[in-house]
Amino acid sequence: MTSSAKRSAISTRLAVLSPASALSAAPHLVAAWLDGRNERTRRAYAQDLDDFRQFVGGRTIDAAADVLLGRGHGAANGTALAYRAHLKSRRLSSATINRHLAS
Repeated sequence: MTSSAKRSAISTRLAVLSPASALSAAPHLVAAWLDGRNERTRRAYAQDLDDFRQFVGGRTIDAAADVLLGRGHGAANGTALAYRAHLKSRRLSSATINRHLAS
C-alpha cells in the first residue's frame, strides 16, 4: 500500500471517530499527516505543531492533538480561532498564519 493510500485509509477511519475515540487516534493522525512529506516540510510543520502545542499547554504534540480532537467540533473550532487570533497578535504574515493553521 502506498503512503498516499495509507493516509487516505487512516483519514477515512478518523473521520468517523467520536471525540472520545479521537483521543487514542491523535498520534496516528499526526503520523499519517506527516507521512510522505519531504524532510524540509516535515521540519517546518513540526515547528508549527510545537508552536500550537505551546499555545494549548500540551506536554507533547500528540497531547496538543488530543486537546484539539477530544472536545468535539465546536471546541475544536473555538481553539483554532483562538490560535489564529494569537498568531495575528504576533504580527505574523498571512502566509505564515495559514501554514500554522494548516499544520
